Amino acid sequence: MGRRNEANRLEHKKKTDQKKKREQDAEKQRKNKLKEIIKKNNASNEAKQNKMDNKAFEELKKDVQEIIDLIASKQNKEANNKLVEVSENLDELLDHAEEDEELVELGRYMVLLNQLHQKINAG
Repeated sequence: MGRRNEANRLEHKKKTDQKKKREQDAEKQRKNKLKEIIKKNNASNEAKQNKMDNKAFEELKKDVQEIIDLIASKQNKEANNKLVEVSENLDELLDHAEEDEELVELGRYMVLLNQLHQKINAG
């Protein structure tokens, strides 16, 4: 009789161990799927942010070129008005910049706008 109880106990232990292993494997799968979803979501958000940043920089570049063109054509009042508008946009971009690279690039534009401001006021 002792052997039968021992065999039943071992069989029961084996079944509970298998059940625990299945539960652990299922939990690992759920965690991995969740990680994948989060990773995809982060990549998507980052791509959207980069697209927006590139668009903002392209717009800034276009506006600065417009200021330079206005200065070249001796339209200092219009150039100054555009400079004020672009400076406000630049300040807004600086407020929302998160990456060091963005801050460096925006700093370059800030220096350029200051030089253009001096050029307008000197001429």
